[in-house]
Amino acid sequence: MSKKKINILTAASSLIFGVIIALIVVQYSKYEYLSDLTNGLYKDNSVYFKVNDINEVDKITEKLSHNEVFFGEINNDYRAVYFNKRYSLPMKKGRFFRKGDFKENNNYVVIGSEHESSVKQINGRNIFNYGGVDFEVIGIVGMDIASPLDKMIFFNMKNVAKYMAIEDTLFVLSTNNKTSSAIDNADIQIYDVPVVGVHRVINYKVAVFVIAYCCVALTLFCVVSLLYMYLGNQSNKIRAYGIMGFRRSYIVYNIFKEQLKYILVPVIAGTAIFSLADGRLYIGISHIIFMIMMIAFLIVFLLIVLERKIRNILRSGELFYD
Repeated sequence: MSKKKINILTAASSLIFGVIIALIVVQYSKYEYLSDLTNGLYKDNSVYFKVNDINEVDKITEKLSHNEVFFGEINNDYRAVYFNKRYSLPMKKGRFFRKGDFKENNNYVVIGSEHESSVKQINGRNIFNYGGVDFEVIGIVGMDIASPLDKMIFFNMKNVAKYMAIEDTLFVLSTNNKTSSAIDNADIQIYDVPVVGVHRVINYKVAVFVIAYCCVALTLFCVVSLLYMYLGNQSNKIRAYGIMGFRRSYIVYNIFKEQLKYILVPVIAGTAIFSLADGRLYIGISHIIFMIMMIAFLIVFLLIVLERKIRNILRSGELFYD
């Protein structure tokens, strides 16, 4: 096979590899949102409780870990929310809360798309009135399909705690750890609430990952096979480098540099395009880091394969002429 055809096939295989990586991340993040959404936005190990004293709310917020989210249910669809690090939901407009928003005098609110018609423009601000109190809308939450998020409203916990009827409010600590230190020694009454997420019905995540990782392995095999074919075409050039006394690391660097544009650029393009097209509402920093790690893994793996193949070519000895 000619060098040109090998390069085209390598670029195509690398593009597919990038798309598959993005597909894994997007589908997983969608599953996470769907799983939490069908369980009221709460993790499997969430703790449901009522507090006996309003001061307990402040104590709990101060002790939250970086991956915990604290909710207060005003009603089925309206939630007060607080977190100490980062938490996000799919946004149609604007943004979700940030850590710095949780101040008592910040009357911010994030609303579902069904409430958008109730928003009024007052002095250049988007205002939503609830219970006779004006709240400033900083974002509109929602997925690319109709979902329970469309009916929801999220308030700043620090701002609305004073309005909440503590004796009637169910608080939820969305956490992966039922023994969270945030509620250690807290004056609370814990309730046993069953988990009802979609993952209780279908094991979608396992199916997606088995299929996706099989596709990754197959695509990786294609890229490696094409790299071997390319090196076979370049064997005389590699041996000539060796005869001229170039170090093996230099040879590996130059050969890989020639192929990098046919591997790295398509992988990044496939990952970025698919992520932006299908996953922009769902992908967070952790997902981006995972994709970067997968691309780095591909590069390192191919470098190891390249180095071993070049070493074998250099050991094979004489030059061959077509």
